Amino acid sequence: HRMGGAGAGSSARIDSSGAQSLNGGGVTLMANGGGASIDTGGSQLVNSSGNISLGAGPGASATIAGHSQTIGCGTACGISISGASGAAGSPADAVMKNLSGAQTVTGGSIMLTGGQQFSTVGIQNQGTGAQTVTASTGDIALNSDGDAAASAAVVIENIPATLQTLSALAGDTIVDSRGAGTAGITSMGTQSISTRALDVLTLEGATQNGANASVFAVGNQSIQASGALAALADVGLRVVSRSTGVSRVQSGATQTLTLQDGLVIGTLTPIDPSDANHAAVGDSLVVATSTVAPGGASQTVEAASILIQGPSGASRVSKLSADATQTITTTTGGISVLGGAGADSLAVIDPVNQQITSFGNLLLQGGSGPNADALINATGPQSVISQNGTITLLGGSGPGADALIITTSPFQTVNGAGGVFVLAGPAGGGIAGFQRGQETGDLASTSVASELLREQDELYWLLEEGGTRENEEEYKRRRAQLCS
Repeated sequence: HRMGGAGAGSSARIDSSGAQSLNGGGVTLMANGGGASIDTGGSQLVNSSGNISLGAGPGASATIAGHSQTIGCGTACGISISGASGAAGSPADAVMKNLSGAQTVTGGSIMLTGGQQFSTVGIQNQGTGAQTVTASTGDIALNSDGDAAASAAVVIENIPATLQTLSALAGDTIVDSRGAGTAGITSMGTQSISTRALDVLTLEGATQNGANASVFAVGNQSIQASGALAALADVGLRVVSRSTGVSRVQSGATQTLTLQDGLVIGTLTPIDPSDANHAAVGDSLVVATSTVAPGGASQTVEAASILIQGPSGASRVSKLSADATQTITTTTGGISVLGGAGADSLAVIDPVNQQITSFGNLLLQGGSGPNADALINATGPQSVISQNGTITLLGGSGPGADALIITTSPFQTVNGAGGVFVLAGPAGGGIAGFQRGQETGDLASTSVASELLREQDELYWLLEEGGTRENEEEYKRRRAQLCS
């Protein structure tokens, strides 16, 4: 089946007031000059043994809309949805939209390509049931226009508070937003993603900047990656914002990430991650945080290795965090948290209660920018352990670019099988060290308590022998600011 309006203002439509079933060897719906749609007032089945293509035209939209909607094609086929350039009042949308009940979309591969402006491209569930999107032999890819305006979006969207399930076990799931556009896989309920690997990134366009990319769920979020990205060996999940916007993987409840390969946050590649052409510019976030139930979002991360590179943008952050309990385990490699080049930027692992178990070496290194810190930070009990390697804290070259493991709780364990090493940065650079909260206890007197704490601090901060009292006082001041 092939249809589309050819003349300006013309339209093409297949519709029914009741249930509708459309079967064929291929389905192409293009809004060439006017709108084009396949819609029904009842349930809808679109089934094809060949490719399914849905495309907007300049200022003209194409939609497949129905109730309790199922759209599918064979394992060798592809589903492609593409936008165009629209205008205010004349959008160029291309959307598969479910109006009630559940939605199922299945293809060999699924490709969504955004328009430049005034365009929404997507798979959208507005019903009361679950949304299931499956690519059986290839990728699920959301790619914005290379210079998308802020009015352009590419989405797979589950609007009700139900389960959204995405599966691409033989391919990658890619959310690539460029220019100033938006690309996202979102659920107002829970979310489950099973894929070979997941890539969430932004890039600036030729004239536009500020792109945002997200994988987001209001409820529990589970992401399982069985392998590595086709474009980047040994990386099962990459989250990086090379625009001035935000790239994020976020849950508003419990977030569980299970990765066969590595987790990379804040850089395009683990090879020379701080290079200006690789490091993030904006915020790169993997977080479990809730505005509905503050303090109720927990995070469990299992990956082969973890790399967090601080951004080059000023006052921006690369973060792995949770509102409540965080459990992090690496299975074959280590953990690196590296400060960036941006002034007052952060590379940080930041929950309340924290348990980190690294199979290999653990490195915290301050950045080259002023106050570009690398932190492992908690406000509750904290355990940081390297099972088979060392733990190294190294101050950065930037002034005040510190490398710190800190908690406001008195309960802190830091242990490396190969030793723990603390080294200040070069002259004029950052410091390195540990800090934990104070136990109130039943001390005999305020003066005794003060003396004990003073001696504890002098031993515990483990500043390099060349560290000065001035550096130590600056350390105390900066940590007080961070923990306030």
